[in-house]
Amino acid sequence: MTPTTTNPTRTREHDSRTPPRAGRFARAAWFGRLAGLLAALTGAPAVTNAQFSGGVLNQQPEAIKRLDVDEKLGAALPFDLEFTNSDGAKVKLGDYFPLGEDGQRHGKPTVLVLGYYRCPVVCSVVIAKLTEAYNEISYSVGRDFNALVFTINPDETTAEANAYKVNQLESYNRGKETGVAGGWHFHTSPAETSKALADAMGWSFTKLPNGEYGHPIGYMLITPDGRIARYMYGYAGKDQATQVKLAILEASEGKISKTIADRVVGFCYMYDAASGGYAVKAFRVMQLGGGLTLLGLGGLVIGLRVSEVLKRRRRAAMLDGDLLSSSSRSMAGARGPAVAGR
Repeated sequence: MTPTTTNPTRTREHDSRTPPRAGRFARAAWFGRLAGLLAALTGAPAVTNAQFSGGVLNQQPEAIKRLDVDEKLGAALPFDLEFTNSDGAKVKLGDYFPLGEDGQRHGKPTVLVLGYYRCPVVCSVVIAKLTEAYNEISYSVGRDFNALVFTINPDETTAEANAYKVNQLESYNRGKETGVAGGWHFHTSPAETSKALADAMGWSFTKLPNGEYGHPIGYMLITPDGRIARYMYGYAGKDQATQVKLAILEASEGKISKTIADRVVGFCYMYDAASGGYAVKAFRVMQLGGGLTLLGLGGLVIGLRVSEVLKRRRRAAMLDGDLLSSSSRSMAGARGPAVAGR
């Protein structure tokens, strides 16, 4: 009868491993913690009444909650509204979309921005990023499309509008070419005029107690005959130049394009309950960017974790095979002398 032997190496190997059920629980807890972190930082729906510190967002008062964009795709602009351009001249919106002999309007595709010149952060970024996009595309301002900016702050002056225009022309790599200045305009107007334009475009804004303005972040594309072709939300995307070029092309063809992805509407000002005031935060857009970065990092970590688990399993399987082979050889050796002695 072959004696029963215990392999101390196999015993130690088995004892050092995490029990299968405990291992599953540990991995589930690890993934749960990672998912919770990502959800908290990206503002996932699972997090309700989330409170953020550091002057970001704690709550939204009614004034901010009412802000939204009611897309009015295909609607004609209010051509009779009158503004003052950066040269101090009175112009009507319809002047940029002149009537032809056929009774139809024949302007240029237009990038239209609503904001204000004294905005501390967001509006200047939107305009600057658009200028960067204009630098990267073959279409030229004034020749292939117009760029129009309208302030919602009635206290701003023609001098401020002109300063903005000069700055953007200097930043534009074709700023000194003929026709560029004639296609890039910055405007001021009374409060009722800017409100009428914003309402016609479904673009809401509000004046805040600190004197600043809360409003959506983005811009609109207008067809040559003066209809709203597309709403573009946010700013600073790495592929913005391509998006702007395609949007201008579609608008030039009279195409009306719905927003492809879910709208991500950021706002220029958000309420900070900790300080009792309005913080300068394009919160939703910045939150989305940070969330996507974290999701990417989370995916990388999960991938590395899964790879590590698979490697451990392969090593364990190889060790089990080696131990089984060693045990078989030992048993065969133990039986050998018994046969020879018969």
